[in-house]
Amino acid sequence: MVRTADGTVAGRIKFHHLTANSIDIIVNGRDLTLSSSYSLGHHRRWGFQSSVTGSCAERLYWKTDKVGSATLETAKFKHERAIAMVQGDLLSFRRGNFSRERYDEIVVTAIAAMEATRRQGKAGKGNAAESAAGRHR
Repeated sequence: MVRTADGTVAGRIKFHHLTANSIDIIVNGRDLTLSSSYSLGHHRRWGFQSSVTGSCAERLYWKTDKVGSATLETAKFKHERAIAMVQGDLLSFRRGNFSRERYDEIVVTAIAAMEATRRQGKAGKGNAAESAAGRHR
């Protein structure tokens, strides 16, 4: 991900495999891993340890649904768990006053989680099509 304002790289995403359960991410020079909890054949929750200084090693989770929406949540707060949401192509923030590093981390992990969910959906459709084709031979 490159910032258009100044051309600097905010983050890089590395997918190991189409249906991998972890994704390596570099945000502002800091490494983090986005890992999934796999249930019922789908990656529905992608978690990561925040790499932003001062976040007290906060654990955050992108929860995705079947229609392509996602919510970034933290277990830290009892109320107001939602930090950000993705609906379609729109990323919106439920809280404000984040540092630039925190915004970058949220944006890059949102892109990674949504792309991983999209890829997993394609892999599932491909496997179903291959299975159906194999039965009709």
